[in-house]
Amino acid sequence: MLCSGGTLLLDFFHGYVAVQPDRRGRCGKIIQPFAAASSQSLAAAGNLAHRLFEREPAYPGLRHLIAAFHAAIRNGAVSPVSRETIVGVAQWCDHVERELARDGSR
Repeated sequence: MLCSGGTLLLDFFHGYVAVQPDRRGRCGKIIQPFAAASSQSLAAAGNLAHRLFEREPAYPGLRHLIAAFHAAIRNGAVSPVSRETIVGVAQWCDHVERELARDGSR
């Protein structure tokens, strides 16, 4: 099991994460959809405000990352994303995919 204390909604398209804690009991079950909608709305609004402030119409952080890659190439510096980080993220994605397949969540 990847997470048993709640749910993380990772919206890679819009670039935000909404945290939805585990809600038990009758009251928790009643408010869960409203709390989830509120959490997602607040995360999306915060992301939108940040993107407006940074003047990034799409793909949050991409412009900065590309500029950092170009600067590293120009200056012969170290890449802004290490090989270890890239491999680690790929391994984590593989782990998540295996867990989802094992749990039948796919």
